[in-house]
Amino acid sequence: MYNNILLHIPHYSATILGGIGGQGFKEMLELSKTMVDWFTDELFEVPQSTIVYSSQLNRLLCDKERMRNDPLEAEGWGIISAVAQQFLSERNKNLFMYQYDQHQKNLLAHINALENPLLIDCHSFSQYPTPLCPCPPDIDICIGYNDDETYPGDEVIECVINHFTECGYKVGRNTPFSHSKTIEDTASLTHPYHSLMIEVNKRLYLDESAILNAGITYSDKFNALKLEHPDQENFDIKRSDWLFSTPNMKHPVWRADPRFAIIESKFIRLQNDIQSLYPKLLIPSPITGLRNRPQDNIGW
Repeated sequence: MYNNILLHIPHYSATILGGIGGQGFKEMLELSKTMVDWFTDELFEVPQSTIVYSSQLNRLLCDKERMRNDPLEAEGWGIISAVAQQFLSERNKNLFMYQYDQHQKNLLAHINALENPLLIDCHSFSQYPTPLCPCPPDIDICIGYNDDETYPGDEVIECVINHFTECGYKVGRNTPFSHSKTIEDTASLTHPYHSLMIEVNKRLYLDESAILNAGITYSDKFNALKLEHPDQENFDIKRSDWLFSTPNMKHPVWRADPRFAIIESKFIRLQNDIQSLYPKLLIPSPITGLRNRPQDNIGW
């Protein structure tokens, strides 16, 4: 077992920068409906017992889960997705790659700072077809791991699978997704670590159809920006609970928070079932962990 757990939560954010307008903006919003791991930061976080590292940028713009020369890049799902590549300026591409590199360095630093750590890669997946999973199986929770030195071992894998099975979930091994987050710069590691991915089906806590059918509602600040920059969006605006806010008039970003789709009782149950796993993976000791959630410096 482990002295520390490190949570890696890379895909919870739907934030999109305002410089992307028109068809590109609409396309990314539509993809985000199924591709964003909605509310995984809330499902997996445990105050004062883990270090949490998460990204505040939409995975379509900068996917910090990916690796350089990732095999998925050939399918359009590299660090910067193919759909984003079409609309981003070279300046923003360079900025996002810089942020990617900083994320990897920070994650490495967190691992090196922890004694005997288990990295848990925290995700959710859609029950509906997506570009990365066109035929999703009837599975509630996916446990992913690597066939290398980061493999946690049979005992840990069985512990995790048994935990969720006993909670009443259908559990898959490396399906529909496989592997878990690793550090590329292995030469800079000061000690070994293990890595484990947990993917939860969004049907366990969301009315996902409500998100898929949602349009876009804009804040008053965004309405003002539309008048100032009419070229930033050229598609029909539909009224719904899908909210994108603009907290900064100079450099607007859009954040989605489809909280209307949460099924509260299911969300609480899943949250409790996930968080009750952690003590089973830790060597019993007084909780002295650090909770640290670095924020991306978007910087435009």
